[in-house]
Amino acid sequence: LGEENMDGEGSYNIVSLGGGPAFDFVGAGLATTFSSSGQRASKTLKATIFDYEEGWADLVEAMDDSINKVLQQPQLSCQWGGKCDITKPLDHVNNSECLAEISSTHLWICQYCVAENANLLRQSNFVFFHDLFEQAQEGAIFIFTETHPRIWPEFYNLMVEHCPYMQIGFNRNGRRMLLRKGAVNDIKSVLISKGDEKLLSKFENIGKDHERKINSGWKRQEQKFR
Repeated sequence: LGEENMDGEGSYNIVSLGGGPAFDFVGAGLATTFSSSGQRASKTLKATIFDYEEGWADLVEAMDDSINKVLQQPQLSCQWGGKCDITKPLDHVNNSECLAEISSTHLWICQYCVAENANLLRQSNFVFFHDLFEQAQEGAIFIFTETHPRIWPEFYNLMVEHCPYMQIGFNRNGRRMLLRKGAVNDIKSVLISKGDEKLLSKFENIGKDHERKINSGWKRQEQKFR
């Protein structure tokens, strides 16, 4: 959300997948306010929140009201976009509202909803994200956050096979994956640094170790109540 993105006319648009109750919008709003030194940014920042649980709708509206009262930045806004199901194709009826945002969205955020749907994502061959990467505008940025990095190699394989125009990077502990869509006609293979290649190999080994534990009968202990 730096000056190169926020300068000029128009709107900088964010979509948060599985984003109720709009904490991603709060973070973006705080970052925008800080980077503009308290002055009003010249561009509107609009966040659209999607989630499988439609009960978040009222809280998203309340969050929009609260952030504007606190920051006094009328150019910041968020809205409830509707239901979204990342285990279904982007053109599925549950994702129609999300599909309508795809051509105008600059930043996609997906936090803590991939790992919990890992089996269904594999069964669908990650069709939602294949469609999303394919149809998103060039230059779009994607931020994924999870509690563990075991699933990132599968995203990398998806991009190598179907979406070679993507750039990929990780933070050091692997809990966050950053993607950027490059020029489709100019980039023929996924761009990844040597350091991130080493991290990717590490994540694959973490996944294999976890699978061996599961196959040997390991189960997560039930929570103890005192």
